[in-house]
This record gives sequence, C-alpha cells and structure tokens, in this order.
Amino acid sequence: MVNQIEEVLVLVKQRGHRVTPQRRLIISDVLSHGAAVSAQAVLQRVTAAMPEISMDTVYRNLYLLCELGVLYRVELPGKASEFELQTGHHQHYRICLSCGERKSVDACCIDRDCFAGIEDDGFTMTDHKLEFYGYCRHCQAKRNKTNQDKRES
Repeated sequence: MVNQIEEVLVLVKQRGHRVTPQRRLIISDVLSHGAAVSAQAVLQRVTAAMPEISMDTVYRNLYLLCELGVLYRVELPGKASEFELQTGHHQHYRICLSCGERKSVDACCIDRDCFAGIEDDGFTMTDHKLEFYGYCRHCQAKRNKTNQDKRES
C-alpha cells in the first residue's frame, strides 16, 4: 500500500503538481479504501486528521487523480459521482439506477471500427467508456412488486 501511494505521489510530481499534506492524505485515503468512494465519504474520513480540508480540495484532488489515470469517475444520474481505482485497462459497467450497484462487463463490446474517423481532424482519443443503466435483479423485483400493488389497489 505504501509503495502504491508513493508511486502516485511520484506521478503527481512528474506531471508538475505539488505534493501537499492535504493531497497526500486524500491519496492515502482513496488508495487504502479500495472500493468506489464519494467525495463526501473521503471528506468525512480525512477531516478527522485534518479538519481544515474543504470539499473543494477533495474534489480537486479526485479530479486530478482521474486526469492522471489513477481513478475512474462513475456518474449515476441524479446521484453524486463516485470514484474508483483504475485497474490498468478500461472497463465497462452495468449500473443499477436504484441502488447504484456496479458490475464490470468483462469484454469491450465496441469494435475498433466504430472509432473510424474520430481522429481524422487531429483529435487524439485516449480512452472510452460505456455504461449500461437499468435495474439489478433485486431492485427490479421491488419495482415489479410496487407496480403490481398499484394495479391491485
């Protein structure tokens, strides 16, 4: 874990950013947490050690970690973004609109031919993402029960 934190800090420096105590604490928190995190959850944890850290500071650092390829931002319609560690290759997800459960889709279902013409005018593509939104089995069962109850009343 310490090596991973140090690797990210080296990357931060290489890209011309300062390593502040706040940045070090936020990076340490996110990397040690492992799972998807919200900015609010990070703020709650890091303010125990450094009460002066603001939500703006947390967001700036989370977005920087996304820029550096350390984190991936997951956006759910109507909900706060969450951030999770990149696994070294891009991933696609199916995301439940009700509970927010994310499951990785193992294969990339986009053929390289779909990208033809994207880079013709000098645009350099570095990555892509694909997210499928719907309802997980548990939430769909709840929705079906609620709809059935409404029809019966």
